[in-house]
Formats: sequence, C-alpha cells, structure tokens
Amino acid sequence: MEDSEVRINLKDEKILEYVISRCVEEANSRQLAREERAHRRFVITSSILGVALLSGAITLTKYFVSDSVRLAFEAEKSSIEDRARAISAELDSTSQKIQDQIALQSLRDAIRELEQSIGFSNDDKKRIMSLLENIKKSKNTQNSPQLPVLLESLLESFTSADLQEEVSKIDTLFEEQLLSNTTSSFRLCNHYGQNVVGSVSLAEAVVDIERMKLYCGKVGVNGFPELKLLYDLLYEFKAANLTPTKSTDKLVAGVEYLKKADREAFVDLLARYSDASTWTVEPTQEARIIQQVALELLAAYPDIAPHITSQGNGTR
Repeated sequence: MEDSEVRINLKDEKILEYVISRCVEEANSRQLAREERAHRRFVITSSILGVALLSGAITLTKYFVSDSVRLAFEAEKSSIEDRARAISAELDSTSQKIQDQIALQSLRDAIRELEQSIGFSNDDKKRIMSLLENIKKSKNTQNSPQLPVLLESLLESFTSADLQEEVSKIDTLFEEQLLSNTTSSFRLCNHYGQNVVGSVSLAEAVVDIERMKLYCGKVGVNGFPELKLLYDLLYEFKAANLTPTKSTDKLVAGVEYLKKADREAFVDLLARYSDASTWTVEPTQEARIIQQVALELLAAYPDIAPHITSQGNGTR
C-alpha cells in the first residue's frame, strides 16, 4: 500500500514536471513568436522608412541638381546675352561713327562746291540745311572739332549772300559751336549788328537785338572790344531816335579808353558805315539806314572821328 502510494506520487510528480515543462515551452514559443513578429514589424517599418527616406533623398537630390543646373544655365545665358548686347552696342557705335564721318565729309564737299559756284540755288540750300539737321542729331558730330571750322566757312558764304533765314537756322542749331569759334562770333556780331542798326523798326528786331548782344558780348571779351562798343553805341543812338542820351554819352566816352589799335579799328568801321558805297555794291535799304545812323552819330559827336565828314563821303 505504501509502495503503491509512492509510485502514484512519483507519477504525479513526473506529470507535474511535464506539465510545467510544456507550459514553459509554450510560454517560450509564444515569446519567440511575439519577438519574431515584433522583429518583422521593425524590419518592415524600417524598410518602409528607408524606402521613404531614400525616395525623399533622391527627390531632393534631383531638385538640387536640377536647380543648380538651371541656375548655371541661366547665368551662362545671361553672360552670353550681355556679351551679345556689348557686341551689338559696339557695332552700332562703329556704324554711327562711320555715318558721322560721312555726314561731315558731305558737308565739307557741299561747302567747297558753294565756294566754287557763282550763286546759291534752292537745291544747294536745302541740301546743306538737311545735312546740318542730320549732323545735329548726333552727339559725336556736335562734339567734333571739325564742325566749328566747317560752320565758320559756311557762315562766311551765307552771311555774304545775306541768307537771313539760313543763318538764323544755323545759329539756332549750333549756338554752342558758334560761340566757341571767335571768327564765327565775329561774323555773327556784324550780321546781327547790321540787322539791328539797319532795321526799319527796332520793335521788329527783338530777336536780332538779343543775338547781337550775345555774339558781340562774346567777341568783346575775346579781342574785339571796339566791335561791341560800336554796335552798342549805334543801337542806343538809334533807340533814342538819333539823339544823344546819357547812355550814348557814356559809350562815346568809352572810345577813349580803347587801346590805340582798337580805337583805330572803331573809327575805321564807323567811317565805312557812314558811306554805304564803301561796303556795298548796290546799297540796300538796310545799308542806307545804317549810313544815316552813322552820319547822325558823327554829327552829334564830331570829336569821335574829326577826320570823317558828316556828308557821307568817307575820310578826308
């Protein structure tokens, strides 16, 4: 009985150990399964994240590479466009310089033809004025040292022919260049001075008075003070209806302060104006009015040039 009970107990103990062993194995198996599943989830998640990150990295790399290429292309394109513009501007400048030289040469040729011809045709005048207007459009020709010299020659021909409209147009177009040239200023001082003194009415010579004062003022400080003094005196005397005034008295007194050579030049020009036949082939109305003003001035101020008669017969 006791042996039987012992065998039963031993059997129960084996069973118990077996059950415990199986439970442990089952627990371990489940634990391993859970760990395997967790590992698989981790691997899968990591793979997904890896793929996502790799995809993002590739996208970003493509973006940055694409953007870099684009920026490099735009920079090169801009550089090429800048060079193209510079070359185009240089070609335009060269072309303009050639055109300017052609324009100046054409003007030079036209002036030479005028100097060799007997008179001026309307076509000649239109051609020259058209050339001058084209020259005015270019800063290169306006600043050319050749231009004042060409204008000087042109003015000599136009003022000698008394082409009033053309002279006025040249003055309007190229005042700066004319003032920079003493000979042109001298010529225009005489031109406008004669227009003013020989005018029928000073009220109609407002523009000429302004231009006379401009150019005579210029030559007055550039070696010809007698010319400015003469036209100032004749103008003031004419404006006072050919009668002496304090203004004319002051101007006449200024003659004595001129240098000897300048005073002699003053007297010589006044003598010429007192006799229109000495400076015009066929005295015009303007020339006769100038003669009258000069003679009346000499009569009012005989001490200016006592050797000049007051009858318009020149010097004694």
